[in-house]
Amino acid sequence: MNLNLFILQDFLSIHTIGTLHENRIQRTLKRPAFLTASQSSLRTDRVYILRPSDLQMLSYSPKNIHFIFVGTPAAADCNTWNLTENEYLYTEEAYSLPFIYDAVADVFELFQDWEIRLNKAMLHPQDPLQALGDCSLDIMRNPFSLNTVSFFSMYCFEKRKPEKQRYFQKQDYHAFHEEELVQEFLSDKEFPLTWRTDGPCPYPAVKNQHSDDGDNRFCLYQNIQIGSKKVLRIVLSQVDCEIRNSDYALLDIFASYVQETVNRLPMSNMTFHPAHFDETLRSIAHKHEYDTEQLNHILTSCSWKSDDSFLCCVIATPRDLQIGSLVNACWRLEEQIPGSCAVPDDNQIILLINLHLSQKDKNELTILIAYQLREFLMKAGYSYEFQGLENLHIYYAQASIALSYGQTKDATLWSYHFERYALSYMLEQCFQNIDPAIFCHHGLLRLLEYDLKKGRSYTATLRAYLENNMNIAQTIKKIYIQRASFQYQLKKILEITGANLQDYQTRLHLLLSFQLLDRRERTRTDAPGHNS
Repeated sequence: MNLNLFILQDFLSIHTIGTLHENRIQRTLKRPAFLTASQSSLRTDRVYILRPSDLQMLSYSPKNIHFIFVGTPAAADCNTWNLTENEYLYTEEAYSLPFIYDAVADVFELFQDWEIRLNKAMLHPQDPLQALGDCSLDIMRNPFSLNTVSFFSMYCFEKRKPEKQRYFQKQDYHAFHEEELVQEFLSDKEFPLTWRTDGPCPYPAVKNQHSDDGDNRFCLYQNIQIGSKKVLRIVLSQVDCEIRNSDYALLDIFASYVQETVNRLPMSNMTFHPAHFDETLRSIAHKHEYDTEQLNHILTSCSWKSDDSFLCCVIATPRDLQIGSLVNACWRLEEQIPGSCAVPDDNQIILLINLHLSQKDKNELTILIAYQLREFLMKAGYSYEFQGLENLHIYYAQASIALSYGQTKDATLWSYHFERYALSYMLEQCFQNIDPAIFCHHGLLRLLEYDLKKGRSYTATLRAYLENNMNIAQTIKKIYIQRASFQYQLKKILEITGANLQDYQTRLHLLLSFQLLDRRERTRTDAPGHNS
């Protein structure tokens, strides 16, 4: 493992003073070496152990070379050999060169051992990410964690301490951050920008050295990218000791192993469902091309069958999407609902539920999901139950229509079921910019005119009769009239409308006509300037 002088300065068993100006992350040093008179040139991948006077052995001014001096270089030496072009450490005490060499070699050995352990950890059969963190505790020095963009602590790592002295408590492990802390981050204008960075960065960007409330939030973080998105973050918190220059390189080393491990995992640890499920489900929902073999592999890996019964739910949220609240909601939904897959889709979530695996019916699921909807101020549209994932695009459309149309018609509700809005939505789409009366049953229009002239309510009687499947007992109970009165009204209704109620098509036309007239009335009521 290559090192740099920042790492050597912080891990050497002796005190050194540094004149360091290069990148804290760059690491080029492979091993220590002595400076000898026989050397014609110096290597940039060595750190040379020498006394300031040993520079006299050089026949030229070196550049981009790393030194550790035993003793303080004099100003004349710095000028003569142009040491500002190089990186160097020096000791104020007069140690022997072999002693310094051994101390430096010990640091290289320590990090070579860490490299071996990191490579072994990546091959851990059960949990390589846990193994990577466990083998890095003696190197990282401060507690650190692996978090998601959704404010979920996947892993927390800390040296053994008494419980009361620990930075991470039991409730912090494999858990979402507390809502109060999430809101604090959400309100911080600097925080969303942190997901755009690549290398190790401090947070807050400017360390507050004089915090009155004892805030110890200062940390180093590095984002981990999966695909095209940064979705994981390693956070090294300043708790046990000050964040030092070498921590930037150490975090970068550790992050490289985490990045490679995450890329190699067959199952995505970012969700509770298999990798590539997001892309595949979005493709099916939007009628894009998708790999059927990959879909079958995904279904097999999560014990789903294509002919299982499914429910599609489309969820919209007003929360800030830039920093992952949508992903956070996906995590919680999958965690709470067995047999579910929650996928971010632009500014909404596609929630697909395997009803067989969830072992709950639609009503039970609606209640369960409602708790999450209220917590995140979200609203949801539900499709009909269906089989065959290749038909998902149909039921995704149903759920989307229920969500958008339901929010317009019933803004105070949290959930919208397609079956409740299907007919009215269909009629509204069919007869946009057309007077619905054009398509009404002509006999019904005559009946309405008769009621208006005579002050009758035969239209309401006919509607109740049809909506109760022409059951006389249920009808008279609904409109509170005697049977004889009803039979008289029905006779008049048939005379005025000329309708054959024994004909199914006629009954259907009449029922649709009532719906059309309801829509026309709502349109008039909602029109600007209407006086109710």
